[in-house]
Amino acid sequence: MKKLFSGIMAVMLVLAMMLAFTACDQPEVSGDDFPEALQNVETYEISDVSDTGWTLSGGMINGVEMEEADLLAVLEACGGVFEFVFLDATNVMMVNGNDAYEGTYEIINDNQAIKATFEGYAYYGVFTVVSGEQVLIVVNTANSEKALYLTQIVEG
Repeated sequence: MKKLFSGIMAVMLVLAMMLAFTACDQPEVSGDDFPEALQNVETYEISDVSDTGWTLSGGMINGVEMEEADLLAVLEACGGVFEFVFLDATNVMMVNGNDAYEGTYEIINDNQAIKATFEGYAYYGVFTVVSGEQVLIVVNTANSEKALYLTQIVEG
C-alpha cells in the first residue's frame, strides 16, 4: 500500500512539473465553452481511445495540486473507485464506486479534447504526456475548479 501511495505521489509531482513547464510545440485548447481549468493545458491530438480505461491518480483543486490526503478524500467520496472506460468509438462508462454510468463521448476542438456526456453530468477532458505516459485530465462542468488526473489502466 505504501508503494502505491509513493507511485501516486510521484505521478502527481511529475504532473505538477508538467503544468509548470510546458512544451513550446504543443497546442493549447481554449474557447468560451471550455472549462477554465483546461484552457491552458498542453495537449496532443487524440487518435483512438476505444477499449481503454483510465483511473483516478491525482488532480488539482482551484489550481493547487492535490495532496495525498485530498486524493484519498476524493477516492473515499467516490466509493474507492473513479474510472472512465471508453467502450467503443462513441460510448463511455464512468465508474464511481459501485455505480456505473453509461454515456457517450465525442472528440472535439480539432481532435484536442473529449466531451463525455452522462445523464445529468458532462465532462471535458484533454490528453497530455508526462514522462512518456499518457494522462487524461478531466473536469466536470458542474465543478470546473477541480481537475482530475487519470492514468491508463493496464491489465496483466
